[in-house]
This record gives sequence, C-alpha cells and structure tokens, in this order.
Amino acid sequence: MRLALCHYSFHRRWKEENWSPVRLAEEVKALGLEAVDFHAGMMGGAESAAARIREALKATGLVLSGLSLSNDFNKEKAEEFRAEVDRVRTWIAVAAELKAPVSRIFGGHLRDAARTDAAAKAAGRQRILDALAEVVRDAE
Repeated sequence: MRLALCHYSFHRRWKEENWSPVRLAEEVKALGLEAVDFHAGMMGGAESAAARIREALKATGLVLSGLSLSNDFNKEKAEEFRAEVDRVRTWIAVAAELKAPVSRIFGGHLRDAARTDAAAKAAGRQRILDALAEVVRDAE
C-alpha cells in the first residue's frame, strides 16, 4: 500500500498560484507521500496531459496512484451528453497511456429541482447508466 494524495485536495492553491503538475508533485512529495492521483478537470487539454504527468512523476520519484476523470454524465441535452461521453473516452486513453492503476469517474449531478422529482431522478439515473455502458468498453 502506498500513501497518496488526490490532486483535487490542492485545487484552490493549484488555481490561485497557477501550479504545474511538477509543482503539485513537489508539494505531495514534501508531505512525505509516495503517490499522486491527478485530476483531469484541472489538467487542461488531454493532448499533452500524459507527458506533463510523466514529467512530474519523473522529477519527484512519485508513483501515479490514479487519474480522476472529472465528469458529469447527467446532461439532459443530447449534444452535451455526447460531448461528456467523448471527453471521458479521451481521458480513458490518457489513463491507459499512463498505465494508471485506477481511473475514477463520476455519475453526475441532479439539478436541485430534479432531486424531488421521481421521473427526473429516473431519467438522470438512466443517462448515467447509458454513459457507463459506453465508456466501460473503452476502460476494458
């Protein structure tokens, strides 16, 4: 077992101080931890994420404990739903390239009004299940 920290734990400092992945890894290392879970939602574009994460790990000797994909599959508009599924697929490919031992994904969020409406909850749950059914094939 390795002690690790999730990138999101530093989300305020990451944003306020404009941290890089290397800076995050240095902070995690300074805490005496061995691994870090990067958060896709904070990495910017996926196209250079794997290289930037590898650089941070190499610079600090940390291990990648996971890649959190930062998604919300509960999108009512078809084009937003499709974009979210496609984005997760892109990040699954990044996780595979990094050989991440685990990738964390999220179901989605219900709007406040939908939390008390049984039909809205059921529709939201179905959107999440539909998305999971698609992305699980990529994750395999």
